[in-house]
Amino acid sequence: MKREMMKWASLALGCFVWMLVGGIYAHAESISVLIADASAEAPATTETTSAATVSEVMEVEYIPTACPKPCQRRTQFGGWLQTGVYGNEHGSPNGIENGYPLGNVSQTGWHVQQLWLYAERKVDTGGYGVDWGFRADAMFGNNAGMVQSWSDGSFDGDWNDSLTGDGYGYAIPRLYFALGFNRWTLKLGKFDAIMGYESQEGPKNFFYSHSYFFNHEPVTHTGALLHFAANDYLSFNLGLTTGADTGFGNEYGDFGILAGVNLQVTEKVALGYTVMWNNAHDLEKREGTGGSWDWPGWNNRNYFQNYSGLEGEEMLHTFVMTWNITDRLTYVGQINYGSATGNDIPKLGDVKAYEQFGFASYLLYTLTERLSLGVRMEWFRQNDLVGGSRITTTDAPLPQNPSATHQNCYEITVAANYKLTNWLTIRPEMRYDAIFGNYDAPMFGNEGRDNKQLSGGVALIAEF
Repeated sequence: MKREMMKWASLALGCFVWMLVGGIYAHAESISVLIADASAEAPATTETTSAATVSEVMEVEYIPTACPKPCQRRTQFGGWLQTGVYGNEHGSPNGIENGYPLGNVSQTGWHVQQLWLYAERKVDTGGYGVDWGFRADAMFGNNAGMVQSWSDGSFDGDWNDSLTGDGYGYAIPRLYFALGFNRWTLKLGKFDAIMGYESQEGPKNFFYSHSYFFNHEPVTHTGALLHFAANDYLSFNLGLTTGADTGFGNEYGDFGILAGVNLQVTEKVALGYTVMWNNAHDLEKREGTGGSWDWPGWNNRNYFQNYSGLEGEEMLHTFVMTWNITDRLTYVGQINYGSATGNDIPKLGDVKAYEQFGFASYLLYTLTERLSLGVRMEWFRQNDLVGGSRITTTDAPLPQNPSATHQNCYEITVAANYKLTNWLTIRPEMRYDAIFGNYDAPMFGNEGRDNKQLSGGVALIAEF
């Protein structure tokens, strides 16, 4: 009880400080504008004024006290609250899980997923010139474990036990500086992943729960990301990172590369492709943490338990197509393929240990100005290519058998988004999952022994 009171007290104090700083900043800019306005209207102190000067003064338009667009403040403050309730047909015998695949709603009952605050100054060169910006985000809730630097435990990765226990924690999802030059923009720091369709930010998603894809994609990166807008239709991304979901400390010395291209094919069709490659180190030390992006598969196994300093590679490709079929109807399709490989294992060489691929479809329909409907259908397959057994000795057999241990995961989710006001949205959904295969990971209900589940819930999102 004392711990809960401390959490909410610290949260309230943080919100108060945030609003105080924002208020001072806003009033300071308003005062500066009023001073400038008063100076413009003040009478000249010189006794003689030329005719040309008088003419120029008369032609100057009146400067209003309300700040026009060019002098509006560049730094924006905002945030949102996402809270809601979720449950499933199996109940919650241990009081915690709906099942791993549901992501941010894995905990049964009512919870605060995100209380999110941010400050941002966007880079805006207009295509020419130099500009700078930044972004700083802070959040509290039981989504903190998703956006912390959990992969190596540096920066905010070890702030609390948000991945266990009551699930609540704190995180810094973004903290970067940006520099723009003409059509180029460079981000330096911790930024969100550029892969896939769904987002870590609650208001940007249509569905309350997340897809299997999102749960097996990186959420954040730390490093440098270069963006080039060739024109209004074509853009490129290139990044150098410390791996996936890592912090500024880079505890294990990981190194990664991001590359992507986005193309607006027509007014209605857009395509995007991104590839991530990471070189991960000290894999044997990452038991229970997952190490990097998706090494342990579903049940947090460590494939390379007893090989000190062992390195590996992880690769993920994502392809997303967005098609605005009509003004009201939008289709989104996503294809993923990823793999993880252990390098230079004694007497075994390079071994591909894990593989994932699948396809997801989203169909979204705007019924009225306030009400939208959507459906998501997904197939996701995982292959444990070492048959689920750990590599523990140099003489251990290692059958490369894609069918040895695998899962085919299916889900269909229907949801609605209703805007009660411009800043308040209610988001109900129903979801059905079915998982088939011989993977030994826990799934749903009955201590993880059920392979099917009906679940659902309602979220409330307030933006400010």
